Amino acid sequence: MKFYDAMGQVLGEMDTQKLIFTKIVGKVTKKWKEPPGWTVEVGIIDTLDMMDIEVVQIIDKKAKVVYTTAFKNFTQNGMLVESSNYGQMILVKDEFWEEKPLE
Repeated sequence: MKFYDAMGQVLGEMDTQKLIFTKIVGKVTKKWKEPPGWTVEVGIIDTLDMMDIEVVQIIDKKAKVVYTTAFKNFTQNGMLVESSNYGQMILVKDEFWEEKPLE
């Protein structure tokens, strides 16, 4: 299942069998700078919670890195941030993400 924003851009994809939500970033790395971490659009979080998603992964094609964290970090350690381009997002700081090279 794919998630889209109001302009039709793909925000991410949910694998309901593996219980993983994947967000792919490409040309521009959309990592939050201060505090450093990764974000997911706030409107998606409730749906992921209802679907019992266990893992969130960010695939950064530019840096060739996969970042992975437990979904519970969004509900237990996430913080609400506002992006002028993307609206409200939930930020999970770097310390909660595992980093691996993209294969």
